[in-house]
Amino acid sequence: MEHYGWLSLLPPVLTVVLALLTKEVVFSLFTGVFVGYLIVNNWNPITALIGATDGIANSLNDSWNIRIVLFCALLGAFVGLMQATGAANAFGRWMASKVKSRVGTLIITWLFGIFIFIDDYFNSLTIGTVMRPVTDEQKISRAKLAYILDSTAAPVSVLAPISSWVVTIMSIIKSSDGFSKLGVS
Repeated sequence: MEHYGWLSLLPPVLTVVLALLTKEVVFSLFTGVFVGYLIVNNWNPITALIGATDGIANSLNDSWNIRIVLFCALLGAFVGLMQATGAANAFGRWMASKVKSRVGTLIITWLFGIFIFIDDYFNSLTIGTVMRPVTDEQKISRAKLAYILDSTAAPVSVLAPISSWVVTIMSIIKSSDGFSKLGVS
């Protein structure tokens, strides 16, 4: 295996910088992947493009990986739809009219974190979008909102019987032949 030294840091750093500058996460991720393939293929753009597309195609060749990608894409589309239609803002305004105290706002945010368990990212995106105006109105810091979101997102999603984590964990078990060892096909 060849070592690339400091060049190995270039793809992730470029990805993060591009994501922060452009606010386009997907573009930034694909650019980082492409730059990684450029480095590995001695800066040959044609070979890197072929390698990147083959690598992505091989990753998506697994039916479990496709399920994860589709599930996350559908969740992202749902959150985008909530924002575009104004449903998140309307729900946030309605919630602000019902909850009048800082403690009540924090408790409602925590309860939402427990009940929206489909996906940890979906949890953070939806609850953050809905509750940010409410917590801002109550003068609750964004750091406290982020803490509540983070402390309920992944822990609850891992324990929930229906979540994207279940698909991911089943994919890992499948790839390690765990199902066949258990007699499940």
